[in-house]
Amino acid sequence: MSIDVAKPELGTLMPNNAQFLIPLYQRTYEWEMKHWKVLWEDLVSAYIRRKTNPAYTHFFGPVVTINFVPLIPQLVNQQHLVDGQQRITTVTILAKALFDVLGDGASLDYQSALQSLFSNSTENQAHKPKVMPGKHDRPGYLSVMGIAPQENLPETQFDRAYRFFRNKAAEWRDDLPSAVRSDEIHMLFMTLTQGFRLVQIGLGPNESCYEIFDSLNSKGTELLPADEVRNYCFMLLAVRSETAVQCTYDNYWYPMEQQMAQPGTTEGISLNLSAFLRAWGTMRLGEQFAERQLAAYLSSRVVEQRAKVIAVTARGGNSEPVPQEQAEAAEEFVKEVHGYSASFRRMQWPQTISDPGELSVRRRLERAQSFGVAGAADPLVLLLLNRYAAQPGNMDGFMKCLQILESYTVRRTLSGISGKQNNRVFSGLAHILYNLVRQEGETTMNSLAARLQDLLLAKPNDSDDRWPTDTEVRDGMRTARLYKNCRTLVKDLLVAVEVSLDGHTQTTFASCEVEHIMPKELTDEWTQDLGPTAGTLHDRLKNTIGNLVLLTREEQMAAGQKRLDGKKTVYAGSSLLTTKWICNYGTWGETQIHERSDWLYERVRQLWPRPVTI
Repeated sequence: MSIDVAKPELGTLMPNNAQFLIPLYQRTYEWEMKHWKVLWEDLVSAYIRRKTNPAYTHFFGPVVTINFVPLIPQLVNQQHLVDGQQRITTVTILAKALFDVLGDGASLDYQSALQSLFSNSTENQAHKPKVMPGKHDRPGYLSVMGIAPQENLPETQFDRAYRFFRNKAAEWRDDLPSAVRSDEIHMLFMTLTQGFRLVQIGLGPNESCYEIFDSLNSKGTELLPADEVRNYCFMLLAVRSETAVQCTYDNYWYPMEQQMAQPGTTEGISLNLSAFLRAWGTMRLGEQFAERQLAAYLSSRVVEQRAKVIAVTARGGNSEPVPQEQAEAAEEFVKEVHGYSASFRRMQWPQTISDPGELSVRRRLERAQSFGVAGAADPLVLLLLNRYAAQPGNMDGFMKCLQILESYTVRRTLSGISGKQNNRVFSGLAHILYNLVRQEGETTMNSLAARLQDLLLAKPNDSDDRWPTDTEVRDGMRTARLYKNCRTLVKDLLVAVEVSLDGHTQTTFASCEVEHIMPKELTDEWTQDLGPTAGTLHDRLKNTIGNLVLLTREEQMAAGQKRLDGKKTVYAGSSLLTTKWICNYGTWGETQIHERSDWLYERVRQLWPRPVTI
């Protein structure tokens, strides 16, 4: 291995004709306020110390670079920045902010020295920035650096960093006496260009930047799981030409990352990509695993297994895969997960579905988030959405699938069954249907719905993962303490019942909350009304669904802890049928709570049916 070690100042590391390329496997820019604050404080501290000790230098840490040899010679010296991306990128933003705020107070020589830290003096726009980030970061970075300004670009971390340093520079300048301002600006510029020293580890152009990066991060720098998966894949792909690797990144990995950004922003990519790959991996493997195990599972159980199949197919026997076969397996993996990424975005953020023809799909996915399907069933919903995307004419079949999942989760909750088994159940179902799709190819959504229903109905009625019967749901609704354990679901369930009765829009319920009819705290009046077993009855039934009602904030205040007669005036004025219905009673106790529970059960049974037989 060819290694050169140097200890340059920033001005020497970043001369006018140097450009640092951020490798495509690198994470996005992630430094935030706490990092910017430390850098600014280090700069000011070094500036003060150099006033009495001009030879003082601040150690800015190590950077690792690999010389880049382009096919066509360039006018700038380009290097891959393998380690030190966050620091060097931030220095360029700091230098740009200092130049913009303080540049007019410095001589041309000092201006030029500072400018070389963030820009090269060339008309070639591709060579102008000192740092060339990856595709995700490039628009925001080039815009804030003034090289390729863009309007209507969402605010990025680069904008926030630039604003922070610009404000700090302005505050520092305004505190200086005007008589010494020019000299002090020169001193600050010199501190950054000559007073920050690094250790540069330079590697030869034939070294694998992927392996170097992986080795560096295995020794302490924490990566998110998705970053580890990306690095692993591109380390295997590195045996191919740089053009081929870039093509795989541009056509598959980068578009997949784009799907992971929080709607309306460029943020959250690595976190959401980790969640997506975990959901895909659970579907693919049929088992759950911790997110920190993501890279280990996908590499050993998916990519390496596929590479062995490729090797045996090519050469027979117990052939071990060669690097080119490992690269082929990695590319197959990247292509397949890319094919699911748009479905994950629709599942994670249903509001991104804008096609009027798919409004019912959007609403059903939003409802899935309310009724406990989202999260536990993500691997399964991901598969179903992916199949639906390939067969957009099968909307009814897709809606049936979500209806089945909703029925399963809602019924289990209302029956008082723990949801701990749901993740395991849905992981297994996702794996079964994934294999079914792979084996049978063009499987329709209706056939998947039928298969899903059969698999759930086949579970024994005495098992922990059963699909509860009508009798079990009715009995559970009478006894399950739903307010205590799943208050949000109670509201969503009451809303769903109300909509089924009167067709309200969702906006009707924005100000409504779940309230007790028999109050949470037993008063003397309610004790008198409930009789000698008031305490036991109250404890047993106060949080069951038959005793819960939807009220606006104003209605809650008016009803308070009054007796039923006092509350009925409030209930009668409600716009909700499920609330008005309580006015049918003159008293409120166990019999009435059970009757209301049974009345709600009849609506639940229709909204979330369970077939009697397979």
